[in-house]
Amino acid sequence: MWRYAAAKATGVSHQRMGLPCQDRFACDQVGDGTIILALADGAGSASMAEHGAELAVQTVVRVISSQLRQGQTDLHEAMCEAVLEARQAIRSAAQDKSVSFRELASTLLAVAITPDKGVAAQIGDGLIVVRDQEDAWCWVFWPQHGEFVNTTRFLTDDDAMEHAEIESLPPTVYDLVLLTDGLERLALDFPNKAAYGPFFTGLINPLVASDGTGAIPRLSSQLETFLCSERITSRADDDVSLILATCRPQDSRS
Repeated sequence: MWRYAAAKATGVSHQRMGLPCQDRFACDQVGDGTIILALADGAGSASMAEHGAELAVQTVVRVISSQLRQGQTDLHEAMCEAVLEARQAIRSAAQDKSVSFRELASTLLAVAITPDKGVAAQIGDGLIVVRDQEDAWCWVFWPQHGEFVNTTRFLTDDDAMEHAEIESLPPTVYDLVLLTDGLERLALDFPNKAAYGPFFTGLINPLVASDGTGAIPRLSSQLETFLCSERITSRADDDVSLILATCRPQDSRS
């Protein structure tokens, strides 16, 4: 049984400029053993980025959830269709609002895990990290940074689907963390190109210790407080978002 917490916070640079938080997330469960998570970071240079990010996460979760409820067993195919539909939903919204496709630009991270398989997808920066029964934290895709500093790929790019990474996950995943690029410096050991285990273990332990299933609102609230704390704002001025999920037995903390 999966349980999860999620939160986002407006970056200090956005606060100074009077901009909204452009990160969005969505989560859903299908039955007792399946979880679907999506996280998107709207492009700071796009005027309607938060709308594109919202469409991206809601569409991906809705499409995969619907397909699984209808009996789809090929997670890779479901994820591919979900990403394509998210892109089309953003394009349609841009046309309806009479703005360019690029004005709704966002990255996309997504994971779907059933009791016997899993799949992850990524376009752009940010990070998906998983931990298996051996307690080893591993990133799924290295963040897609562009040729220049602070650039990345977006779901609205002409060649987005050429650079979309979609991979199967092992059936032994017990913990998941999705985060936007504002937290990468805390989460990654860049010289060794590795996930920084203590950061993720510290985040996931309260969730592992919690009771209940599905969304854990109390922990989501605490997570938001953490994202707004000086520990984060002193090292990241961009919007920051986190989704944590675990299926470990309660209080099997490491």
